[in-house]
Amino acid sequence: MNLNGRSNDELSVAVDFPTEPEGAGRECTDTPLLYLSPGDPWTTRDSFEGTQVMGATGLRETSGAGATLARAFLANGYGGWS
Repeated sequence: MNLNGRSNDELSVAVDFPTEPEGAGRECTDTPLLYLSPGDPWTTRDSFEGTQVMGATGLRETSGAGATLARAFLANGYGGWS
């Protein structure tokens, strides 16, 4: 029993939301945004998991890697407008 007087089985049914079929949307999240090296794509899924560009002051993180990532995002519809 939980605090609401329901069994765990009743609770899991009460919050059981529909899910997508196995593999649904995979083609979208595995879309390469850019290639880090030949055969090593950086995908939409990778971008959802987080991105950091780090370096010492003056090493062009923003105008180098940051700008490349921003162009890849915009070219793949991350900007919000079509």
